[in-house]
Amino acid sequence: MLYFAFDAADSTGNPFSLVLQVPTQAGKGRLMWAAAAGTFSFMNGDAAIIASPPESRGDVVCIGADKAGKLWTVAEFKQVFAQFTALPDGSYGALALNQSGSGYTYPGSVVSIHEGGFTWTLTTLAPSSNTLETP
Repeated sequence: MLYFAFDAADSTGNPFSLVLQVPTQAGKGRLMWAAAAGTFSFMNGDAAIIASPPESRGDVVCIGADKAGKLWTVAEFKQVFAQFTALPDGSYGALALNQSGSGYTYPGSVVSIHEGGFTWTLTTLAPSSNTLETP
């Protein structure tokens, strides 16, 4: 697994951080995200790399699930992956990342930050044997 840490600031300058877990081999592990308690209504969950339409290629969508199992979009990080490739199992492998960008948080998913636009900076890239856990 690879872990990418992002430092972000909402539209009013409130800081927050998010970690993205990315599998390094097709079919091994899950693409997931996690944030500090109190940042979002959901602390972690599955993520997805958007491959189309072309203007969204490389975006990462962070998804949370409520107690009833309903899925909610928590945040979108725009243009995280500058280059990636489709794998035979339908997943995607990351080849290159951007160092900074923008994104969007959704109503009903934020707690200590403001919904709407934010900016992000890639702060850490690290391999690890640990994995993020869903609650």
